[in-house]
Amino acid sequence: MPSPIRVLHVDDQPSFGELVAEFLEREKERIEVLTETNPKDAFERLSEDPSRIDCFVSDHDMPGKTGIELLEDVRSEYPDLPFILYTGKGSEEIASEAISAGVTDYLQKGSDASQYTVLANRIENAVSQYRTKQEAEQTRKRLSLFFEQSPLGVIEWDEQFTCKRLNKKATEILGYSESELEDKSWRAVVPESDSDPVERVVSQLLEAQGGYHSVNENRRKDGEHIICEWHNRVVTDDDDSVVAIFSQFQEITERREQNRELEEKNVLLSTLFEALPVGVLVEDESRNVLAANQQLFQLFDFPGEPTDIHGKDCEKLAKQVSNSFAEPKDFIIQIEQAIKKGSPYADKEFTLEDGRVLKQSYRPIALPDGPGHLWLYRTERSPIE
Repeated sequence: MPSPIRVLHVDDQPSFGELVAEFLEREKERIEVLTETNPKDAFERLSEDPSRIDCFVSDHDMPGKTGIELLEDVRSEYPDLPFILYTGKGSEEIASEAISAGVTDYLQKGSDASQYTVLANRIENAVSQYRTKQEAEQTRKRLSLFFEQSPLGVIEWDEQFTCKRLNKKATEILGYSESELEDKSWRAVVPESDSDPVERVVSQLLEAQGGYHSVNENRRKDGEHIICEWHNRVVTDDDDSVVAIFSQFQEITERREQNRELEEKNVLLSTLFEALPVGVLVEDESRNVLAANQQLFQLFDFPGEPTDIHGKDCEKLAKQVSNSFAEPKDFIIQIEQAIKKGSPYADKEFTLEDGRVLKQSYRPIALPDGPGHLWLYRTERSPIE
């Protein structure tokens, strides 16, 4: 349902004020009319709660103050509020003065009921434009706040992806001042090596007219190449025309390098883990399997792959393999005591049913999510020999 429109109408003739209210509210259900007969009272009523009034309608010739003088008072406090001069005394001079004073619309009283239809339409149009302007202003304020307070760099582009403004964080990341990038293309901050992929992002963003995430290389003013993560969004109006494009971004050069180094370390550790000549088992604090290697599987003749037991209960696994020992209970008791004491040891010997000697080493370890347990197993004679 359309939102209601609250009209404050001032006319020194009470009967005419009542007639206007009746016809307007009958003409448009969404219109609610508040009536005053004195310009001073009308202005005070507006001042008491300006948010309640969407449009001011005033006669011209009234005792104490004319409609134009009242308009000037209203404009001094509420410069954008719709104000319609609705008067029986019409002249080019009055119309000219009203326009100079900032009147929204000017309508002369008529002798038939059709005038109220015209007045209702003028009110509705004026309020619609007023509200649209207010919404645009609120959007502008929110965007300004977003620009000023965002912890990320922010750039506003036009439809041609030309820089219109950027916030302080963006200038810190890129090394340019706002004036140095204003009216410059995105190419000013993108090295030639990354121009093709960024151009594809630009094209896809405009075609999709939505959001788009990308990571690419950028060039600072001093020539340094950095890696930035971008979150881009196109803003359109009711006709789907592009109003602006906003990009939030942050430098992730160090993070990208750290991730690369971490990946290299993980590959190296994984290789070493599998290459160790001993069986390895890693448990978390709750004694769930975090990692195991192929040597452990071969040693205890487990079926499947090491990844198959990730997350499994190590107590159950210990009981499962204890049948391979000459004294199964000794193996279980040793593990329980080691966990309870939390003291490292090396080469604790157990005899297997096939006569081989199994050596167990234990070490409590610190994991990112808490303490854990590291177990190493080896035999005097390799089970695959």
